[in-house]
Amino acid sequence: MGRKIALLVILCCLLAAPALAENRVLLVGCDRFLTRQDTFPASEGNTRSMAEVLTGGLMAPARVLRCQDSLADSTALAGAVAEAFAGAQPGDVSYLYLSTHGLWLPEQSAEETALLLTDGEREGQVSARELREMLDAVPGTKVLLVDACHSGAMIGKGVREELGNVFAGGDYQIVTSCGGAEESWFWAAEGDRARLGAGSFSSALSRALSAAGNYAADDNRDGRITLTELRRYLRDNHGESTVHTYPEESDFTLIRYDAANTVKTRTAMVEALSFEDRVLSPLQSEVHFSFNVLRTGRLLYRLVEQVEGRWHFDGASLTDDSALTGDGSRALSPGLKERVISLDEGSPAGYLLLQLVTVVNGETALASSQVLCLPPGAGDPALAIHTPQLLAAGAEMNIVVDHAFPCELAVQIVDADGENVRRLQAREGTRPQHLIPAGSTLCWDGLRTDGSPAAPGRYRVLVTAWVGEDEYRAESDWFELAGG
Repeated sequence: MGRKIALLVILCCLLAAPALAENRVLLVGCDRFLTRQDTFPASEGNTRSMAEVLTGGLMAPARVLRCQDSLADSTALAGAVAEAFAGAQPGDVSYLYLSTHGLWLPEQSAEETALLLTDGEREGQVSARELREMLDAVPGTKVLLVDACHSGAMIGKGVREELGNVFAGGDYQIVTSCGGAEESWFWAAEGDRARLGAGSFSSALSRALSAAGNYAADDNRDGRITLTELRRYLRDNHGESTVHTYPEESDFTLIRYDAANTVKTRTAMVEALSFEDRVLSPLQSEVHFSFNVLRTGRLLYRLVEQVEGRWHFDGASLTDDSALTGDGSRALSPGLKERVISLDEGSPAGYLLLQLVTVVNGETALASSQVLCLPPGAGDPALAIHTPQLLAAGAEMNIVVDHAFPCELAVQIVDADGENVRRLQAREGTRPQHLIPAGSTLCWDGLRTDGSPAAPGRYRVLVTAWVGEDEYRAESDWFELAGG
């Protein structure tokens, strides 16, 4: 009798246990356009690589739907969303990756940010507002990964305007390839811009979130990569544009994998890339960095100048690592390596993009891209800070810092007593965000350094800039943090 009761208790517990959360994946790529430049085979390669990312590790999604040049308008996209995420429950996670052209102008709202859709014969678009309405109908958490020009405008980031965030609130985790004022970029190993390669953002995502890049974004190697870990990795290792996320800080797990067996599955050639300094000067024209080689292969470098606000890939060539070492060997053996790249003396102030490209068994991959900041030797950066007058509880605030040219910046939030509440940026070089006039954007989510909510009250932003041996300071007007 006792045994029957025990079996009955176990059965009841199993029936009462909640179902395991499921993942579902929808990948949308558009390459063949009627009104914009074709990008083939970039988006096709992007959706393929992201399918590998989102089905790798311990993900095991219940459904994967890949739509390549097959959705011509928002109605077709809505149908694909309904099909891919059918059966989603409140505890589930639905992943939507989009690779296409993005459209936004400064006079437009965040809701009007649009993504082009095409089947090669017809072309339409979906607005950020329409996209939110589609996804609101899907229970559970929605992870939106957008590889498109101006995509940051959807969440009100990387812009001078106070746009707000179309996806604020609700169960959303968002990653955009660039800020609202920026473009996204492709790369081609041979430097032939007539032959478009993979998207730089999707290549960085693959390095960050899969065995192909040794799950590089996992800072603490615990087998789970959070949204915050991903944002930090991409800011450090994806230089072509400035990645933005919503929420700004989030411990939501995007990817799970078996950390104990990662050594058996990792395939990247290099890891642990480290720079002594990414800020140069007329007197310091050498770039010192190190990295660890895991597999024998070739390493190539490309230095790309920014000309009139755009990366000038056409004028950049690839240099083999052997040219730096002078040893004549074109293949690198495993182990720790240290390198120095020298720039031309008297290089003008601006930004450079350093790309590291690996070639292993004939397969070429973009291993990392770094922004190098070249401030002038002296000069007043004409700092100015712009903030909204009010930050609602639980919301995020877009901060714009004007600086007339590249420089080093430190940014902090202080309270009415002048006490430091949050350091948004330690002393580091600026990066191009294509604002007019020039500047940088940052975000404060109303949290203190320890992650606790800041008390309602008055706050301001303090900025320190360094140009050569001179230091400049600026402070914003007071703004109000509202109570909950």
